[in-house]
Amino acid sequence: MKQRINKTAFKKLRQSDLATFAQSVTNRMREQAEYAEALPLVEQLQKQNDAYQVALAECSFGGTDRVALKEELKTALVQTLTDLANWLNERNTDSVTWIVNTGFTLKNANGRNSEALLQPPFRLRAMPQKTRGELELRYNHEFPSQVLTTGLEYSLDNGNTWQNGTYSSRGSMKLEGLPSRQLVMFRVRAIGTGQRRSSWTQPLELFLM
Repeated sequence: MKQRINKTAFKKLRQSDLATFAQSVTNRMREQAEYAEALPLVEQLQKQNDAYQVALAECSFGGTDRVALKEELKTALVQTLTDLANWLNERNTDSVTWIVNTGFTLKNANGRNSEALLQPPFRLRAMPQKTRGELELRYNHEFPSQVLTTGLEYSLDNGNTWQNGTYSSRGSMKLEGLPSRQLVMFRVRAIGTGQRRSSWTQPLELFLM
């Protein structure tokens, strides 16, 4: 059976997760030559996402006009994602990687959306960088096609409180501006469709030089 994109997945994302997902799709499709024909749509998606993120931030100040603009931009963003999904579906020759490499998720074989619990990432490990304050974290997912992105949190007080870090749709994330000469704890979790989240990984403790 020909693999198809789960379009319901991104339509149900929370507002901030939608922006992260759209950026992930943009970055992946820009970097791979096989999607060159879709670049006009990809660049359109980038412009819409930039505007959407600005509108999303401005909504914190309140006002019906700001909310209305944000919703208008969100609708346009979802429509472009749908157009890209249709483009990929039409050109797919039953290749899983053709879809998964873009960051979009697949439907189950029966055409239904997967609601299975997400497994947390595993093999969380750190790769020191040459520049002070920089670090690369790497990890693996048991079922990558079920994961839209990976979220990071870090703690500077031995795990008593956690702060939001960043998101990545790849199997790694590069961090900059980290404190030096301090113990920092990191943990990551998988984020899937709808409201699905995996549990957090066991914290990785590092003393940063």
